[in-house]
Amino acid sequence: MKTIKLTVIAAVAAFITIGYLVPGAYADDIRAERHAAYLKDRLKLTDSQAQQVKGIVLDAQKKSELERGKNMGNRDAARKAAMDRRRATDDKIKAVLNDDQKKQFEKIKDDLREGGRQRGNKHGR
Repeated sequence: MKTIKLTVIAAVAAFITIGYLVPGAYADDIRAERHAAYLKDRLKLTDSQAQQVKGIVLDAQKKSELERGKNMGNRDAARKAAMDRRRATDDKIKAVLNDDQKKQFEKIKDDLREGGRQRGNKHGR
């Protein structure tokens, strides 16, 4: 009976520990999946294109985490790294799109920027 209790306690402890370690990667995967699904719907992406977009977004998220630690305390460097990463990510996404999809992608980005301006976002994101 004591062995069973110890086993259950160990299993619960392991489950809780894993739960704290995994959420970042899991959340990144969910965000990348949602981003790809959104673009798939809006741009009429093929399944292959959507998978490529998901991979591009996941890669960008991993780079973001690395840069966040590297640029800690330096807002200007962090802002520049984020802008550079966003441009590079957009360029990689555009590389998998056809011409019509690229035009629509740019329109989506412009609409999002305009929406930010209308909400009073001084940066226009």
